[in-house]
Amino acid sequence: MSALVGDIASPLVIPGNSGKTEIRLFVDKDTMPRDRSIERLQALSAIKGIFGHIVALPEVHYKSGFVCPTGTVIASRDYVMPGLIPIANNCGMRVFLTPLTSADMDEKAMDQLFGILRSKIFHGPNGTFKLKKHEAGEILSSGCEWGIKRFGLDKNELLNIECRGNMFTGFNLSRKQILKNIPRASFKVAEMGFDYMGGGNHFIEMQEVSDVFDEQRAGQLKIKKGQIVFMMHSDAGPVGGIIGQYFSAFKMSGRYFDRLISVLVKSGYHLKRLRSLREAASLPGAVFRRDPPPLIDANSPLGIRYISASYAAANFGYLKRMYLTEVVRRALREVFRDKDMACPLLYDLSHVLIQREDYDGQKIWVHRQGGCQAYPKEKMGWHPVYKHTGQPFPLPSSLATPSYICVAESGAKDALYSSCHGTGNVTHAFKNDISEEDLLARLKINRIKVYHMRKTSIVKHNPGKYKDAERVLNALKAFNIASPVCKVKPLASLKE
Repeated sequence: MSALVGDIASPLVIPGNSGKTEIRLFVDKDTMPRDRSIERLQALSAIKGIFGHIVALPEVHYKSGFVCPTGTVIASRDYVMPGLIPIANNCGMRVFLTPLTSADMDEKAMDQLFGILRSKIFHGPNGTFKLKKHEAGEILSSGCEWGIKRFGLDKNELLNIECRGNMFTGFNLSRKQILKNIPRASFKVAEMGFDYMGGGNHFIEMQEVSDVFDEQRAGQLKIKKGQIVFMMHSDAGPVGGIIGQYFSAFKMSGRYFDRLISVLVKSGYHLKRLRSLREAASLPGAVFRRDPPPLIDANSPLGIRYISASYAAANFGYLKRMYLTEVVRRALREVFRDKDMACPLLYDLSHVLIQREDYDGQKIWVHRQGGCQAYPKEKMGWHPVYKHTGQPFPLPSSLATPSYICVAESGAKDALYSSCHGTGNVTHAFKNDISEEDLLARLKINRIKVYHMRKTSIVKHNPGKYKDAERVLNALKAFNIASPVCKVKPLASLKE
């Protein structure tokens, strides 16, 4: 298990199958995976071109059907590996604050607030908020810059969004280059708008700050005990999902004819954009092989095509979370009859994405499969507040259990500047041992309300299937990856 160096734990190191790439598990006895995670990590360690070591975070767990365990971070100097991450591009989270306290939010106000949200936020795209073609193109190519203008927001909000809400910042790609690489189907879905949250474990949760652990940093972040905050989990939706399918192999289900059509459409997209016979010859291995995931030269025509398309989808994901936040803000102002109510964004960041980052002066491609960026204050010198606190990020738990707001510490460097995006499953083979009635009763006892966008069961969100949030947090603290600023308890949640 992990060892102590001074007061800081050192990760458990496991040799990789190649003998070159080692695996560093930032786990303790409480967070050690009890599934196929280590087996899969050892298989992935044989991939050539991995930079440094493979990182397994305290939440690490394996989900059937995925190549890479969730809670894994892998980097490369020259290659991108789309197969390492799910097709849910820019699945991410954000936290924003309010001036309200729990005393302000009685049941009537809560019902009114979430009633408005249910009328304006949907499970999936439905075309009620249609965009013009040029608007969709601007969002895909410039991300949240479009949203700042459209929603009349302070441009400084971009400082609190990863990559300032535009993945193309710092890339020498023209708008024309970007848009020509976006599959037509993704573009069409983008035109249907962004007024939806998605299903599964996506949520918008209203929370109360129940405990403050670091008064100084809480003050710098404008967080107070008793304050109401909102935590959100959403992604780029089918805009990103379609793009992910074009660049990575995945297990297809459904009728043979439907699968054949999918392969033909995917092939047609790439064949139309081929630059050489050499690229044509490499195509089957690059986008149809599943395991081990193929390496794509980031500077090759295929690599540039992937970066253009996937980053466009990521931009859509950032913008979608910006819009959903604005819906909540306007609903709060309506319910409390305060048109000037300020609800500042704390931070927005992804946990399913491949990003170009600087590591000790080297440019690397960081693949985060269920891990989020975690920059300590030394890496946040450009930010007026976070250069003093470190980058903030949420550590969400499960339905009906408390979550945390943390800041990154210097130990995150050894984890490729990454931290957990959640607590992770105990095991993929977990069997629900709670009925819907019992879970609803538990929510009622804890005075937690759940508002649904459609009729569905909440049993799949049984807190028992996840690792304990406090134990995951203890591991992050032990490795000096992160420190908690505060604990937040759920009051109400909008789910599918």
